[in-house]
Amino acid sequence: MERETTRISIADRMMMGMAGARIAGLLLILGLGSSAVLPVAASAADTVTIEIGNYSFVPAEVTVAPGTRVVWVNHDEMVHSVVSADHLFGSTGMDTEDEYSFVFEKEGDYAYLCSLHPYMTGIVKVRRP
Repeated sequence: MERETTRISIADRMMMGMAGARIAGLLLILGLGSSAVLPVAASAADTVTIEIGNYSFVPAEVTVAPGTRVVWVNHDEMVHSVVSADHLFGSTGMDTEDEYSFVFEKEGDYAYLCSLHPYMTGIVKVRRP
């Protein structure tokens, strides 16, 4: 079972859903698929940190083992959020140096974005080692 440290509002989730479709279309138009990111791997029971800065998630793609805690840290001057495309997890607005974390227990691909800046996207891939 997945655990999260914060929740998002219904309005944020609705906004994320609409933004997700626009992002997918934009990425297809620009020819930017998963090849535009560098994957990062982690083993079980690890913590992986994704930095938020300059309106992007770095790294934009990570591969982790089930049970890994992923932490997003906002280093930007702007408020950002982390919202999954399938509404499984999501943060509220995060100010500078705020953090949000989520433990990924099940295998799968978890696309996410910033609901405030929907062109900011990333993906967490959960795979058994």
